[in-house]
Amino acid sequence: RSELGRYPLITSIINQSVKYYARMEGMDTGRLVKQVYDKTKEYSIGEWHNTINSVLECVDMQDESHNTNFSNKQAHKLFLKHFKENFECEFEDMWYSYLMDQENRLLTYKTFKAKYEYEQYLDLIQDPRMRSTLSRLRLSAHNLEIEVGRWKNIDIKSRICKLCNNGLI
Repeated sequence: RSELGRYPLITSIINQSVKYYARMEGMDTGRLVKQVYDKTKEYSIGEWHNTINSVLECVDMQDESHNTNFSNKQAHKLFLKHFKENFECEFEDMWYSYLMDQENRLLTYKTFKAKYEYEQYLDLIQDPRMRSTLSRLRLSAHNLEIEVGRWKNIDIKSRICKLCNNGLI
């Protein structure tokens, strides 16, 4: 997924949930749906509102959500724009931290991939087999000794290439 620079489906779901939250917060209090929303918030009925607050806290936007006048369209749009930017940035930071925490796994991938973005080689290489081969190499989905040795718990220094006689890892 990160080769394509696409975010997981859950990010879209969370974005839509925060968008709904902002819409409910800005809704006229005379509407029945707003009254029900306010009561569920007041009596802490259900976990939805708590979950939204946790998400906003995670991206350091809980204060901004309390200080935003959601009935103002400009403020509403600006809040959602900030949320999306902060949320994607937080996701990318978590992705990068996870990538760096992998000691044995994804060694080759870490060499090639430093940012969560679409990779240009996907457009530049026209031959599908060549593109697939390069993708497999980058993603450690190949049968070279460096990866096969990891599957067999062989020490990294002992994973000598069996395809050439250079004695290299």
